[in-house]
Amino acid sequence: MKITQLWYYPIKGLRGIQVESAKLGPQGLQYDRRFMLYKIEKSGDFSKIQLSGHPECSLFAQEVVGDKIRVKYLIPEEPLVPWKPEQDTVLEVPIEPDINELAKADVSLHQSRVIAYRMGPKYDAWFTACFGFDTALVFIGDGRRPVLGTFSPKSQATPPSWPMLLLNHLLGKKATEDDWITFTDCAPYLFTTEESLNNVKARLSTCDVE
Repeated sequence: MKITQLWYYPIKGLRGIQVESAKLGPQGLQYDRRFMLYKIEKSGDFSKIQLSGHPECSLFAQEVVGDKIRVKYLIPEEPLVPWKPEQDTVLEVPIEPDINELAKADVSLHQSRVIAYRMGPKYDAWFTACFGFDTALVFIGDGRRPVLGTFSPKSQATPPSWPMLLLNHLLGKKATEDDWITFTDCAPYLFTTEESLNNVKARLSTCDVE
């Protein structure tokens, strides 16, 4: 197997960042999907913001510069929401926030709950201005989302194969540790093939697809 592309997403749901190399760990690529956006409903509940339900997520480009995530809103030719000054600015998010200064938030993704941390009014206001509805940026911090159902290797009836044992050894993962994830959907790593990507691009030939 040959790896042809590596992508990671510091803020889940926004445009990804392609890299030539990355540090790997039990929870995926370093800095991958540790931040996530939630819509604040009128009831005060949080509902997830993902590309599948909010295609406007594709209008946000992110890059890591030093110890900051820089996020830019790409205003479309036909604006989706009324203009706000924040839309013309670049938001800088610390890649390692001090959780001692942040308020906690109980959030869920695919029924897997975690106590995360709200980044605060400055960040919420910026994303709210760009999305057009009340939005919260949360950081997983020291939170650990449980792996549900049969996605965890420990739920399998058969012993782990030697490749899995080798991978765990290389990642420094002990067999007795409970499996957990950040804001990844169901698993820390997702793989696809060039053939699959080309098939999708062919179906969306009239669109700008990355």
